[in-house]
Amino acid sequence: NYLIGAFGGTPKEKHEIYSKWSGEKVYLLVEDFLDGIYSIERINGFIGFLCKNISHYFCSFNKHKCKNFSISSDCIKCKRCIDNCPTNNIEIVNNKIIFKNNCILCTRCINNCPQNAILYKGKKPKQYKVNLNSDGVFTRAEF
Repeated sequence: NYLIGAFGGTPKEKHEIYSKWSGEKVYLLVEDFLDGIYSIERINGFIGFLCKNISHYFCSFNKHKCKNFSISSDCIKCKRCIDNCPTNNIEIVNNKIIFKNNCILCTRCINNCPQNAILYKGKKPKQYKVNLNSDGVFTRAEF
């Protein structure tokens, strides 16, 4: 979802493999953490510097992309987009949904909208719903 539409979707077979592996890994990490088994990894200072600066560059580069988001008349103002935005980029002003300039293009707003009312460049992107099945494996449903 990083750059909406720039990359094709993950094929279903690969998604199932990735989801199963990541679900198991997260489960084991949480189990260890709750049991008090964890460590802080040390990374090479140069690598840390690069990651921090590259991340800063991409976030800065994408801030202007907020202008590409809009709301269709299907919006019911349920506030799910607001509640799911990790950067508090969305708010209601004068009974209208407003996108500020803190967007990191995570697309949580799009994927959590029950009406699929959030538009990107005037179009409704495909929504992805992620669920955890009874085996603890993440599954994806496309709408």
